[in-house]
Amino acid sequence: VWNNVGNGSICINAQNICGKSVDFCQNIIIGEKPKLLPINGKTSICEKSTNTYTIASIKSNELIFWTVNNGTIINGQGTASIDVTWDKGLTNTQVCYTLTNECGPVKQCLDVNLIKLPNSNVGVDKKVCGLTTNLNALPDVGTGLWTFVSGPSNNISYNNPILPNSTTTVDQCGTYQFKWTENNQGCVDS
Repeated sequence: VWNNVGNGSICINAQNICGKSVDFCQNIIIGEKPKLLPINGKTSICEKSTNTYTIASIKSNELIFWTVNNGTIINGQGTASIDVTWDKGLTNTQVCYTLTNECGPVKQCLDVNLIKLPNSNVGVDKKVCGLTTNLNALPDVGTGLWTFVSGPSNNISYNNPILPNSTTTVDQCGTYQFKWTENNQGCVDS
């Protein structure tokens, strides 16, 4: 058992009633497996986003191989930093690396929570007689909010702009455009 890494030697000799032989020595280099390094990067992210994951450094005698599930490595394989584009929010999502040297491999993983990206839908365009109508978004996931985009007047009122079927009143006739934005834990679509 070696207590320290570095240079050393193993020596052997034979001994019997006639005496002792000369030492036969073999020089050796005592190494160790790579050290596990933490993976740095976001762990709660939007599906379909691209994120960077890194470890502190790789020694010259080490090789690294990254793996991900529910995503694609788009840059950096074989280096201390990778870019990953994540797929849809599925369970058991991880980014891992295997670091190998002459003493063997070590593996480290980081769990990643993929948050569902909303698919906002404002519904169909419609013609309205009068100055008041119900907007008709088709909610997906998270919370929603109606906002005014364009029209002949920006004097708009809503009974409750977070309702997908909010009642909206304008003060002039004309064509108006509204936007429905959904936010699911910071993942936004509109």
